[in-house]
Amino acid sequence: MAGSIAGQVTDVEQATLQSGQTNVPILTLRLERNDPHAGRTFVASVRLVGTSVSGFADVGDWVEAIGRKSPTFLAATRCVNHTTQAVYIGGLTSRWPWARQGLFKVVTTIVGVAIMLLVFSQLSSQFNQAGRQMLSNFQQASQQMQSDFEKSSPQPYTSIYLPL
Repeated sequence: MAGSIAGQVTDVEQATLQSGQTNVPILTLRLERNDPHAGRTFVASVRLVGTSVSGFADVGDWVEAIGRKSPTFLAATRCVNHTTQAVYIGGLTSRWPWARQGLFKVVTTIVGVAIMLLVFSQLSSQFNQAGRQMLSNFQQASQQMQSDFEKSSPQPYTSIYLPL
């Protein structure tokens, strides 16, 4: 479910999520907004995931975030720091780092296999052509040797009988 929140940053926590062999930076912001009409303070946690989150916001900055709500935080897909004018566009939710990395692995594997098959088929074709050429050369040499042997072999002896 999509949602949005705006408020002042009261706490910043940086962490790292290990996804396979890569580390994905995570920035969790605690936003507070005092609503004098309601007579209370709203508190929300906003999570930003990705390489561009480091140094995005500091305590005291005014931040507005849009993303997917979960029971414990808002997974931001877009976030604007109104104090520094920094913009975060992530689109990464808590499930995306694995999916994106998995998709990358699948695509690179498919491309790698396709390249290997192409190279193998080319080499196979070249070896096949070379093999046919060698067989043809062998057959020609064999025929030449056979004809040379027939020409050089002595003629059978004929016996001549003379009367006595």
